[in-house]
Amino acid sequence: MRLLREAIASHNVVQSAPFAASHVLVPQPHQPEPKTPPETDRIVTEIEVATLARVSLATVRRWRLLRQGPPYRKVGSLVRYHQAEVQQWLEDLPRR
Repeated sequence: MRLLREAIASHNVVQSAPFAASHVLVPQPHQPEPKTPPETDRIVTEIEVATLARVSLATVRRWRLLRQGPPYRKVGSLVRYHQAEVQQWLEDLPRR
């Protein structure tokens, strides 16, 4: 059954009748892959920022409170960052 699910997923086909004793696969018309933004265009959470910077979540929150961290945006009550801006902020930090 697992191989059948993998075949269905990899070939973009569906079962003609889920209750049929023998599984008949019907090809579906080709659908283009959805466009995904480049990896650096991602919106990331404060947890992901902490992982990228290799610091604790509390440190990221303290940076935000003291306005010392990367630029962020509020989406309602949620805090979000652009990954490219976080990476740029990290690169701009002085090296020791």
